[in-house]
Amino acid sequence: MKNTQIIALYNILDNKRKTKITNFSYGVEKNLSILEKDINVFKEIYKPSSEFLEYDNLLKEKQLELCKKHARKDEKGKPISKIEQVLDANNKVIGEKTKYDIEDLNKFGDELKEEKSLLDEKYKEVIDIREKQIIDANKIIEDGETEISVFKIKSVYLPSDLDADEIKALSPVLED
Repeated sequence: MKNTQIIALYNILDNKRKTKITNFSYGVEKNLSILEKDINVFKEIYKPSSEFLEYDNLLKEKQLELCKKHARKDEKGKPISKIEQVLDANNKVIGEKTKYDIEDLNKFGDELKEEKSLLDEKYKEVIDIREKQIIDANKIIEDGETEISVFKIKSVYLPSDLDADEIKALSPVLED
């Protein structure tokens, strides 16, 4: 099976794990456990190095620092912010983020660009290695195939809310 198909299949199965059709749910869980090993390998090839994570964290720290600097201030001089929920593709809450009310977006953007350029220069080799890692990982995913034996699910057990793309992604595990 192509690696891209494995990922698509895993994603659709993971999204359907709460389905109330027992026979379908059983097949979903069986296949998720089969596919998980390969999905973990795929995740591992994309995993950034500790040096890149250091760069990324420094960049986020600079961005936060600049957000606080350029945010409108309350009567006590503290940056005005609000907490917003972070949603996944299925509109499920997966976290929270702080949003700042920035006074001058142009000035903020210019300073952030300048700070990023300085960090990019300092971490150039780390960034280049990361970019190559992503290109190589994408090639493995897009061009690679993995021998895998899936658990078949009878098509009569499919939930009625599936669209054509979802059925296509599930086709490797379906039997008539």
